[in-house]
Amino acid sequence: MSNFNEISGQADCRYAIRAYSINVCQLRIDFRFFHLAQPSTSGNFAKPYTHCAGENLSISGLDFSLCGLLNNQHIYIDWDVKYQTDEKYLHFKLETNSNAMWFIEANQIECTYKSPIIIADELEAPKGCLQYFYKSTGQIESFNYGMSYFGNSRYAICFDKKQNNNAVVE
Repeated sequence: MSNFNEISGQADCRYAIRAYSINVCQLRIDFRFFHLAQPSTSGNFAKPYTHCAGENLSISGLDFSLCGLLNNQHIYIDWDVKYQTDEKYLHFKLETNSNAMWFIEANQIECTYKSPIIIADELEAPKGCLQYFYKSTGQIESFNYGMSYFGNSRYAICFDKKQNNNAVVE
């Protein structure tokens, strides 16, 4: 479900994702392509660091907003459907003359501890990991890499060393 409202120079776009099972415990969002306005230091004296002041994406369960370039990035959001809500929201705030574009894939993950009949999924991230890398090779970049880094975005990046116990991050 989505809706789009234009409010005094800004556009508001919300997507709702409803859990398909009470065994869902994570939402993985892959940003295949994501381009919003760059973060800035303007607009809020309470936030002297670079942040998503204008255009941004807020996601229920995430403590900070996203903006800038997030191509080929991903995030995991913990989602205990049984004890929390069965919906997660993606809320875009956009300027009406924006050049924003995105192609996002959202996958619900049923976790192995919830049901004994579920086969362990390699995409299931350890609890509390915003990003999880489980392959033996790959590239890791900060959000908005090569542009302005946005501050106050504390999060955990986790790695699965089952593939190679001697793995090293360079």
